[in-house]
Amino acid sequence: MVTERMKKVTPPLAALGALIIALVAVETGAQHVFTVGGTSQIQAAGEDSFVVEVTGSLGADWQPTDNDWVHANPEAFDIDADAQSGFGPGASRDFVLAARNASPELTGDIDMTVLNPEPENSALYDQLLYTVEHEGTVLLDAVPGADIAAFGPLSLGEYAPGEYTTVALTVTMPSDAGNELQQLSSRVQVAMNGVSR
Repeated sequence: MVTERMKKVTPPLAALGALIIALVAVETGAQHVFTVGGTSQIQAAGEDSFVVEVTGSLGADWQPTDNDWVHANPEAFDIDADAQSGFGPGASRDFVLAARNASPELTGDIDMTVLNPEPENSALYDQLLYTVEHEGTVLLDAVPGADIAAFGPLSLGEYAPGEYTTVALTVTMPSDAGNELQQLSSRVQVAMNGVSR
C-alpha cells in the first residue's frame, strides 16, 4: 500500500516598499529631497507573514543600521540630500538603497523598479540619467528616464529572513542639459518588490 502525504500549497505572499527622490532644477542647479517610504505586510490567516523593509540615504558609502529600516505606510520620511550644493549640468547624486527580508520564516525574491510617479510632469525625469549597481554588477548604465520603463523590474536575488541587500543608485543631470530644465521638478520612485517562495 502506497500512502502519499499531501503538502499544503500556500500561494506566494507579496510585499512592496517604495523609495522616492524629489528633484527640482533651479538656476543654480537642482534641489532635491530624498524620501523613503516603507513596506507593506501581507499575512494569510494562520500563516507566516512576508515583509520587505526598505531604507536609503544620500552618499555612496552609507550602510543601513538596525534603526534605519521602515515599514510601509502612506507617509514617508525625508533624508537630507545636500540641496545647498546645487545640481546642475553634469552633476550627480549617489544614493544607497536597501531592502531587507523582515519575514520571520519565509525566504523571498526581491526586485527593484525605477518609476516616474508623475508621468504628466516628466520633462526633468525623462532627461535625468540613472545608473544602478548591485553587488558589483551594473544593472542600468546612465539610462535616460524616458527609456527606463523598458528595463522593467531588476532582480536583486533571493533573501532568507533577516538578510538584506544594498543597491547603489546614481542620478545624473546630463552635461548638455539646457536652460529649459531650470526650475522644473521631478520625482523618482524606486519600488522594492518581494515575493515569498
